[in-house]
Amino acid sequence: MKHRYNELKTTDRWQLYFLLICLSFICFSCEDKKEPIIARVGNLDIYLTEFSDFYQYNPRFASNAYKSKTEEDVLSILIAEKIIANKGYNAGIMQLEKVRDQVAQFQREALIEKFWQDYIVETVTITEEDLRDAYFRSKKEKVIQYLIYNNEAEALNDHRLTSNKVMFENLAQMKGYSPENIPVDTIRFTGQLPTIEEQIYNMPIGSILKPIKEGIYYFIIKIIGEKNDVFTSQNDYEKNKRKLLKQLRNLRKRDKFKVYLKEKISPEPYYLDRKVFKAIVLAIENRLFDQPAQSTIKNSNFSIFNSVTTAL
Repeated sequence: MKHRYNELKTTDRWQLYFLLICLSFICFSCEDKKEPIIARVGNLDIYLTEFSDFYQYNPRFASNAYKSKTEEDVLSILIAEKIIANKGYNAGIMQLEKVRDQVAQFQREALIEKFWQDYIVETVTITEEDLRDAYFRSKKEKVIQYLIYNNEAEALNDHRLTSNKVMFENLAQMKGYSPENIPVDTIRFTGQLPTIEEQIYNMPIGSILKPIKEGIYYFIIKIIGEKNDVFTSQNDYEKNKRKLLKQLRNLRKRDKFKVYLKEKISPEPYYLDRKVFKAIVLAIENRLFDQPAQSTIKNSNFSIFNSVTTAL
């Protein structure tokens, strides 16, 4: 069967790929879907959901100002896909192993998309109050200096030094930074760094915050400046509303997915020993590049059993 696929002419490959996309929907057409059917091609139906998804996720159509003409174009494309799918299906293309593998892959992707739509997207709600709050937050920025840590205990210990009147600049110097090389960043309140943004939003200039965990790192942050865009108006809000809505939806979907994982997926019964992991990486690099193996693994008391802690 693979041999038959390889014999296809290059000019026909694009048609086969297009057929794969069309055929991936065939397995779903036999289900008893209780939703509006907007067109029928042979024994294949075009559902309203299929039409709206195609329309919504295609930027070329979404940006078209002529809605009625665009809808006609979308429907014409979907009808053409069904005609090609019927033709390929009747010609026995589903007997090709390559085609069956690709259709199975499309089916898996469709199931993932269905889960995402039902359990994540549909549960997200954005209110007018949410949008206005995001608008005003977007007009504010904080300029910060920061120190980054892998270890919470070290971060807490260093922060205690600032509580004992050790200046942030002196603490940075103790960590190896000269005054002009202390890391600096500007924080925009977009929701990309939710924990840090929430902690520093209302803090005045000069504040040194307790260690904040963001991702896998801990940060000691000093606020050294603030920028405020004083230009706010209803027209400006309406102009930015669509962008803000998209940002908020993406952030809420991310948060919903995190909650879902926390509720449904049990924690991994192991942890990663960073020292052992680095030793393994070095050994693999030495092996790949034919370099003599170093004694890193030996010195780190390497043991599979020492590197894994089960939850049992």
